[in-house]
Amino acid sequence: MYDHLFGIIYSKQPTNLVLRVQGVGYSIHIAFSTYDALPEVGQECLIYTYLQVKEDAHVLFGFLSVEERLFFQKLTSVSGIGPITGIRIMSSASLEQLIMAIQTGNVIALSKTKGIGKKTAERLVLELSSSIGNIRVSGSAQSPMSRQQKDSISALVTLGYSEKDAMQAVQEVLKEKPDAELDFIIREALKVI
Repeated sequence: MYDHLFGIIYSKQPTNLVLRVQGVGYSIHIAFSTYDALPEVGQECLIYTYLQVKEDAHVLFGFLSVEERLFFQKLTSVSGIGPITGIRIMSSASLEQLIMAIQTGNVIALSKTKGIGKKTAERLVLELSSSIGNIRVSGSAQSPMSRQQKDSISALVTLGYSEKDAMQAVQEVLKEKPDAELDFIIREALKVI
């Protein structure tokens, strides 16, 4: 029903935004990452929306990019993940980190979100790992990761490094030598971290 809203930020809180559009204030549920990136109160803002129609209410969810909304829609297509849980998941990490966690099968990172247990996290990985590779992140295409990348990142996470640091180190190594073997990638990434 609503694709997006363009208006002035009337008020904002970490989980809620009131956007005033031609005299009407729309209350919109948002993720923490959206809140962090919003302009100040009184500034204009474009919010991409998703409308949940329930028997007793119509609830709007808002995103700063089409890609975030697409990821949210994919999350909520998984059995047991409703819109509120989807927003909670998106509040737990950046879009790039969440995509990485799903693609690498990092169930531990995904199950840190309130309301997400190990089985639900495993279902997220199973159902979404092959379908989220086409979501763009930060304006550039998110290309599917090679087995070498996934295994390298997984090995570094197992060694105790954060997923974000592991991903950055592996990407840095692969910039220099794109065809590197797994053991070389891990060795060089350990030098970078």
